[in-house]
Amino acid sequence: MHLFANHTLPSGLGMTVGAGTGFIAGLGAPEYRVFTGFTYANLSRDGDGDGYVDAIDGCPEDPEDFDEFEDEDGCPDTDNDGDTIADVSDSCPMKPEDFDEFEDGNGCPDPDNDGDGILDADDTCPIERGKEFHLGCPDQDLDGLADTDDLCPDESGPWETRGCPDLDMDEVFDERDQCPTEPRSMDDPPDTSNGCPPTEEVISGGMIRLGEKMVHFDSGSHTLKSGSHPALNELAELLKANPGIKRGEISGHTDNEGGDSMNMRLSQQRAEAVLNYMAERGISRSRLVARGYGELRNIDTNRTARGRAKNRRVEFRILEQQDGTLRQPGEVVPLQRGAVTIELSSTWGFVTIDGRKVNQPAPLRQLPLLIGSHDIRVHHEKEGLNYEVTVTIAVGETTTITVPFGDQSGHEHEPNPDETPWDLEETPTAPAPRPEEAPSLEPEEAAPLDEIGEPWILEEAPAEEETGSATP
Repeated sequence: MHLFANHTLPSGLGMTVGAGTGFIAGLGAPEYRVFTGFTYANLSRDGDGDGYVDAIDGCPEDPEDFDEFEDEDGCPDTDNDGDTIADVSDSCPMKPEDFDEFEDGNGCPDPDNDGDGILDADDTCPIERGKEFHLGCPDQDLDGLADTDDLCPDESGPWETRGCPDLDMDEVFDERDQCPTEPRSMDDPPDTSNGCPPTEEVISGGMIRLGEKMVHFDSGSHTLKSGSHPALNELAELLKANPGIKRGEISGHTDNEGGDSMNMRLSQQRAEAVLNYMAERGISRSRLVARGYGELRNIDTNRTARGRAKNRRVEFRILEQQDGTLRQPGEVVPLQRGAVTIELSSTWGFVTIDGRKVNQPAPLRQLPLLIGSHDIRVHHEKEGLNYEVTVTIAVGETTTITVPFGDQSGHEHEPNPDETPWDLEETPTAPAPRPEEAPSLEPEEAAPLDEIGEPWILEEAPAEEETGSATP
C-alpha cells in the first residue's frame, strides 16, 4: 500500500512524495519504502495576455494597465487617485481633484484658482485676482481697502470713512459731507453728522498761525527743537487769554521721506509731543486733540531740503470757540501785546515780572507784555519794602502802576501781617517820600505796538533773605 502527495508550481514544475508497505511477504520484499519524484507540466496559459499567468493573475480576464500604480496584481486601475474621474479622462491621474467649483472636470486640484500667487487656503478672494497685501482681494483705488470692503472702490479714501474721500478729515466722506472742506464739530457723531461745523454760538475752522513761526522737528524725530519753544509759549499764552476757545486741534505733519504708515505714526507722535508741552504750560488737555496727517498736507515742495523742513511742522486749528472770542474764523490771528508803565517815587527799586528780574532800572515806562495775566513785584532796595500786584494786559493797552515807598519824614510803613514777605537781604533803611494816595491801576490810552519797543530781556531774580514786608 502506498500514500503520496503531489504539488505543481505556477511555472509547471511539480514534486511528488510518497511512502508504503508491501502486502505479501516474500524474498526481496521490504517491510516499507519511501519515494520522491519531480514533475513538469505546461501551465503557461495567460487568458488576458498581461504577462501574468492565470494561476497568479488577480484579474485573469482583465489585463493589467501598467500605469505605475499597483501593477503587480494583474488588475487594471481605472482611477488611480480615487477622485471618481477615470484615468482616461483625468489630466492628473495621480492627484485627486479638489472639487472647489473651479475647473472641477479636469481631475486636477487647483491650489490658486485666480492665479494671483496666493494659495486659495490663504486667499480671501480665491476667484478674484488681487494684491498679496490685501489678502488676495482686488483694490482698484490702492487705498489699502479691498474692493469688497470699500464703499468707494474707484476713489481712494481712509479706512475711517470705509475707503471714501474725506478732504477735511472729519470722518464724514465727501459724497455725504455737505461741507467737505470744513470739519464737523467733534461733538457731532460722524455716523449722523452732515459734516458741517456748527452755525449757532460756536464758530469752527479758525487757524492760529504764530506769525511766521512754525514748530519744527529733525527729520525722522518727534523731539521738539528748542527753537520751537517760544512759538509754543506764545500759543499757550493766547489760549490762556482766550478761554472761549473750547477745543483746538494740534496737527502733526511730515515730509515725504519714509513710508506712508511710518510718516502717519511719526506725525501723530509729533502732535502728541506738542500737546504734552502745552499741558506742561498749564493748558487743559480737554481743550486739545492731537492728530497726525503724515505727508497728506504738505505746504512746500519735498524736492529741496528747505521745503522738506517746512513740511515737518505742527499747526493749531480752532475747532470750537465761543462767538466773539477771537476774530472771524479762518482769519490769521497774530499774537499782540500790551504794555505796562511802572512809576516809582524812588529810583532805588528793582522789578520782577513773573519771577524774573527786569534788567532795566526803575522807573520803567512803556514796556511790552504779552496779553494775559502777569505777576509784578517791586522791591525798594534802600528800605527793604515790597509791593506786589497782579495786572491783566489787554491787546494794545498800556497799564500804569504807581508804587509808593517811604515818606518825606523818613518813617517806614508798618508791616502788614496779611502780606507774605519776600526773601530779601538786610539793607540799610533810608528816608524816602511817602505819596499821599494809594497805589492805583490806571489804564492809559493804548500805545501803538511799534512805539512799545522790544520785549523785555528777563533774567532770574537773585535770592534774598527775608526781612519783613510793608503795605503800599
